[in-house]
Amino acid sequence: MNPKALRGPFLENEPVVFLDRKDREYLARLDRSRPIAIRGGKFSIEDIIGHEEGSVVRSSVNEPFLVFRPSLPQLIPNLPRNAQVIYPKDLGPILIWADLFPGARVVEAGVGAGALSMTLLRAIAGEGHLYSYELRQDFAAMAEKNVAKYFGAAPNWTLKIGDVATELEESDIDRVVLDRRSTICLHRDPGDADALLAYQRDERPPSAPDGGPHGVSNLCSKTGERPKGHSSKSLSFR
Repeated sequence: MNPKALRGPFLENEPVVFLDRKDREYLARLDRSRPIAIRGGKFSIEDIIGHEEGSVVRSSVNEPFLVFRPSLPQLIPNLPRNAQVIYPKDLGPILIWADLFPGARVVEAGVGAGALSMTLLRAIAGEGHLYSYELRQDFAAMAEKNVAKYFGAAPNWTLKIGDVATELEESDIDRVVLDRRSTICLHRDPGDADALLAYQRDERPPSAPDGGPHGVSNLCSKTGERPKGHSSKSLSFR
């Protein structure tokens, strides 16, 4: 999953995805201490480590599977989770509208299972930094575990337990991504912290000339239709 380790034979502790004859996907990790079992069949980790992507392996019940490193669209729906994840169809627009770039300093509010966190980490690369705020300890623990297992080391990720609306500490931030029920893109000046905090609390900031909240432009008005499903709103500091 981490783009720095996408070539060569499989290594121990790497995440892999198994594909059966019907292209059903099964996410696993090459951990010698934890055997892999799929649909009643078991796999020897030693038969996978050292082999190339696309190798065919057979379970103990002789069922064949193709083995690959998971792409981001394969990883996200198969993550262990105790919260709804943001799916690839929504992650793409979030990245575009947030206008992320390598080296960006980003604040994320709400981590869930870590799907968006991994996506943001890939987008900002090693030069950037992601500051994630999560209200629930169990969600934070799940996200931290998933990032460690399926993304890899992320020294440029800081995960905090707290409410971003009242406990935001970072300054000199390029983007803020808020996990909410509607997709909204906010453009604001770096000094206008009240707009972010009020919007996260669902308060109404002063109206802008176009009739919307100050610094807020709804993505629906840009695309011509209202997005469906779980999505996020993103802020650009310009």
